[in-house]
Amino acid sequence: MSIYIFLFSLLFAFSLAEFVDKKLMDKYIKVILIIVSFILLLFAGTREIGFDYDQYVDMYKTISLKDRIYIIYTIEIGYAFFTSLFNFIGLGFHGFLFCLSAFLIFSRLYFCHKLSPYPLLSVLLYSTTLFLVSDMGQIRNAIAYSIVMFAYIAYIDNNKKKAWILFFIACFFHNSAFILIPAFLLLKYIKQLSFKWVLIILVALLPLVIFDIRDNFSYIVPYMPTDLGLKFSAYIYSTTWGQQLGINMSFMLRIAILLSLFAYRREGEKKISYYNTILSIYVMGVFIFMLFNSIQEFAIRFGNYFKFLDLIILPIFVYLTKNKILKVIVYIAVVLYAVWSLYKLLSDPGESSYFIPYKTILF
Repeated sequence: MSIYIFLFSLLFAFSLAEFVDKKLMDKYIKVILIIVSFILLLFAGTREIGFDYDQYVDMYKTISLKDRIYIIYTIEIGYAFFTSLFNFIGLGFHGFLFCLSAFLIFSRLYFCHKLSPYPLLSVLLYSTTLFLVSDMGQIRNAIAYSIVMFAYIAYIDNNKKKAWILFFIACFFHNSAFILIPAFLLLKYIKQLSFKWVLIILVALLPLVIFDIRDNFSYIVPYMPTDLGLKFSAYIYSTTWGQQLGINMSFMLRIAILLSLFAYRREGEKKISYYNTILSIYVMGVFIFMLFNSIQEFAIRFGNYFKFLDLIILPIFVYLTKNKILKVIVYIAVVLYAVWSLYKLLSDPGESSYFIPYKTILF
């Protein structure tokens, strides 16, 4: 566990320096991000641990686009093409993993640098959440997240055509990205909602969080492609992944962040040109999380395309807080959230076994 504490401590030191003297750190931010990306790449790109590690090793050796073997694993064609390309080049799994990790880490740090007022605080949050759970395990989801991050940037830059192309590309790496298609078709209506109407919709959706309605989702299976329908049904009736989440800590945090976004809205609109866009996307994410709350896998998979905006939103709260004492308190709260995220993962006997002890090909 000491290596994880070391990594956290290093990134916290960078983040603290940024908080204390933002102007100075902004001068060297690109150099610091390059150093950080190199450290993270060594950590993730040479690993021999993580969620689904053995499964992905097996898939890399087995999947063939030519023989359509990827269908046996119900693997998306985009990922099948990706692995087939690296196999054709002749790279082994570790070469593939190193290149993939480089892409994932670059996309995350670029996203943080582009949109966060405190990019190093965003990187600290990333290191305790997306980095460990997705980038060091759920590879297909991780690739989809990266593509969606670039799509969000394009959307914020008002390049809607590029954003839509990227959304569709993300679907070829993980089926769950399809949720973004209807979500962004509805986004223009979400943007028009007042705080009052958002509260009304939240209250209207609350019974979906309180009561288990998973059986009702089975009615849409006949209208889905066969392979996708079978996978959908498996998740609905799974005793592991089909459970209801209910009103848990994750739900409460989403609501707290959403309400805070509205509380900071007036100041946010003045200082951050894309504030309302991020707010609207997050509102949509909370609605989707509530809608699919009865099926754990769907709520988490779909919701995470919106939840990773926490990497940007939480530092924005620090940036927008005017009072110096409150600013320190908000910063500490964000750091404690990162500590809690790391502790929650590494203290769980089932999940920590995927990360402890840390193993690498380097030694």
